[in-house]
Amino acid sequence: MINHGICIKTSFSSLLLRRLSAVVCLICVCFGAQGTTERVITLDNSLMATHTPAVGETKGSVLLIHGWAGNMNEVGDMYKRLAAQLAERHIASLRINIRGESERESTGYRLTSTFASRVTDAETGLAFLRQQYSVQPTGVVGFSLGGSTTIRLMGLHPADINSVVLWSSAGDPSLVGQSILSAAQMRQVLETGEVKVPTWETLTVTKEHVLGMMGYDIYQNLSAYKEPLLSIRGSEDYVKPIEKILFPLTSSTLAEARVLQGADHIFDAYNPKSHFDERVIKQTLEWLTDTL
Repeated sequence: MINHGICIKTSFSSLLLRRLSAVVCLICVCFGAQGTTERVITLDNSLMATHTPAVGETKGSVLLIHGWAGNMNEVGDMYKRLAAQLAERHIASLRINIRGESERESTGYRLTSTFASRVTDAETGLAFLRQQYSVQPTGVVGFSLGGSTTIRLMGLHPADINSVVLWSSAGDPSLVGQSILSAAQMRQVLETGEVKVPTWETLTVTKEHVLGMMGYDIYQNLSAYKEPLLSIRGSEDYVKPIEKILFPLTSSTLAEARVLQGADHIFDAYNPKSHFDERVIKQTLEWLTDTL
């Protein structure tokens, strides 16, 4: 575990919205696993999201940013489960569907997002929470490529984020295409505009998506971020750890890196005999409860 500093800042006087208010359209209301009310809404740019209000008095809010080719509930419903438990701790949440990735079956798993569009979607979600909960602190959780997105968000809006938790965070977004596509597949996508890639489903990776992940420095302006930062990953994660690069660039008063021995990139979320996912949710819940 890496620990930088022992003091957690508690002043949130500089929490100001930097974006215009989101246009919200109520779609439906459903009930979460623990009786919490969830509202599926549409934000700016037709961004779909699920808003889970806190039970009772609201003490804070959290934005949940999913990983590559995922959706708002995340693998094994980890985000949905976290949202319900946050609500019981009086913390509201918003989990967003990244455009160009989350549509999945409805588009035949066609990937058209770019890193810029990912950041725009994250900013839209953050703006919604800052509008709804302007006097309460706000946290962000990012999973895998959602971690890369979160890190860029930290540099862009440091005054609006009061705590961050990264799950299996990736670094350079361009490595997503390089780690998934073979040289032949990369050549095909650049020459023809798309390529079929068999993974857990057959994904259609587009040229727009591959090129749209290139050329970004996600670590810009991180020295402006001064609030708590937690990173959790498994020892068997195929993604190269970034904590030794990330932590020294921030001004976090409290930063910790935790490794779950034996866990893979998705914390064995689909293994019924494993409880790594439950441990991640519990640690995240406790961290956010303590730092928001």
